[in-house]
Amino acid sequence: MRVIACVGLMLFLGMGAVATATTADDITRWSQEAVSGSQEVRVQAIKALGASGDPRAVQPLVAALHDTNASIREHARAALRSLAQGLRMIYRTVAAWIDTLLTTLGYETTTPLPPVEKTRRLRYF
Repeated sequence: MRVIACVGLMLFLGMGAVATATTADDITRWSQEAVSGSQEVRVQAIKALGASGDPRAVQPLVAALHDTNASIREHARAALRSLAQGLRMIYRTVAAWIDTLLTTLGYETTTPLPPVEKTRRLRYF
């Protein structure tokens, strides 16, 4: 039973990596496209960063919030919200799965972890 649970966790985490299929090269390419090229290319790159589910996308999206083009700033804001939502969902799912795994393996949690709540707002500027 323990082997099955561990294999299940590895498959679950592996499928998450395959599902997003975001590599460091993707993030680098989209980050570069977000600051150069036509507005259409920049917007598509910003949207891709927001949909990537990759925390490495935060820095280029925050940088885009300071762009002189209002449309780029708005797309960056929307992309950051999308990225946050995706990351929140991924981490909640993984945490719930790990809790289930531990219970299945017979480990009782004496101190339950608090649920993931909306994060405190941070001011960057």
